[in-house]
Amino acid sequence: MILSWDPQYGSRIANGIPAETGTTTARFVCYIIFSVISLPFIWLRPHRLQGFFNVTSAITFIFFFALLVWALATMGPDGFGETIDSRPGIAPDGMRVPRNTGWRIVYGVMSTMGSIAAGILNQSDFARLARRPRDAVYGQALAYPVYAIYTSVLGILVVAATQRRFDGEAIWGLPTLFERLLERDPGPDTRAAIFFSGLALVASQLGSSIPGNAMAGGIDLASVFPRYLNIRRGAYITALVSPMVNPWRLVTTATVFLSSAARSSRLKTSTAPTTMASTGTGAA
Repeated sequence: MILSWDPQYGSRIANGIPAETGTTTARFVCYIIFSVISLPFIWLRPHRLQGFFNVTSAITFIFFFALLVWALATMGPDGFGETIDSRPGIAPDGMRVPRNTGWRIVYGVMSTMGSIAAGILNQSDFARLARRPRDAVYGQALAYPVYAIYTSVLGILVVAATQRRFDGEAIWGLPTLFERLLERDPGPDTRAAIFFSGLALVASQLGSSIPGNAMAGGIDLASVFPRYLNIRRGAYITALVSPMVNPWRLVTTATVFLSSAARSSRLKTSTAPTTMASTGTGAA
């Protein structure tokens, strides 16, 4: 969003952060701004977040659909890039993707299970607010497959549709894609499109960061220290210490992001069943 106002924003702020940290001063300022924007939403009680979730989910769904339409409509005669028809090879984390179709399905299932393992462990924090137990079951059973398949297919199509216009480079990160578009055409139309796209991404991140990070951490801290902390205080403490994990390193490049996600997926997949059994989360 800031780049849409000033395409030279990154170069106007002198960078005083070492390169090995994975970020720059300009990007860190953006991180601080987003964190400040998140603070008022953390104040909301968990049972009052349903409307907020509905709005952010709708914005995200519409934005990604519009992004897909734009990518396909502006693809040009060159068609899709190599992403759409590439053969199995080496995954971003260095593991060899199996060539057998059955094992490739298993690989995908395990990666998907790992990516939602953290959400599975946290879902009881919010499912307990449902009017009836089956409401939580139906909501998750219907919503997750739709969004999981929708975002996965859409991501592949958008990357493939934009690959040839960037000399064959597969750009998996939306912020990076928007930066490249601004570099190619910094005109008012592009800047307006980037601004509203950034606004949709902010809504998307708020809709996932608040419940998945701040609220989940607040609930855990409140359960461990009930005498001193409530959910709201715990959520703010979680937000306060969040820079300690250097979250910007995970999204520095698509390779780092996909590698971290893949390795995290295998770790979470192997530990989630044991954790759920020992804590009783599955029964909750």
